[in-house]
Amino acid sequence: MRHWALGLALAGLLTVTLACNLSRELPTASPEPSTATFAGATQDPNFIPSVTPIGAATATPLPGTPTVCAAPLDWFPYVVQPGDTLTDIAARTSSTVQELVIRNCLASPDAIFVGQTLFVPVQLPPSG
Repeated sequence: MRHWALGLALAGLLTVTLACNLSRELPTASPEPSTATFAGATQDPNFIPSVTPIGAATATPLPGTPTVCAAPLDWFPYVVQPGDTLTDIAARTSSTVQELVIRNCLASPDAIFVGQTLFVPVQLPPSG
């Protein structure tokens, strides 16, 4: 008798569950697919958005973005002396002009001046 009552209770529970699920309104497909909007997207049907990984580095900072230039930790300060050129300093430090420009955040190789502190890969005495 107990098994019969348990079976009846389960059957009733199943009936109620089905009735509740069938009475809910089912979602219907929208007639037009939604479209996502991407920055820079145009009305061009051939537009394919590009994907840039999060954290990807860019070679050129955006205009108006302040550039943070930190001295290389393992380089030494050198004060530019009269007659110094970046080519001369690069030769004296077994470096290149390009490396000195990049590491010192210089706008151009000609943008150095007397008294300016540059960072170089080896300790140099002042020229003179």
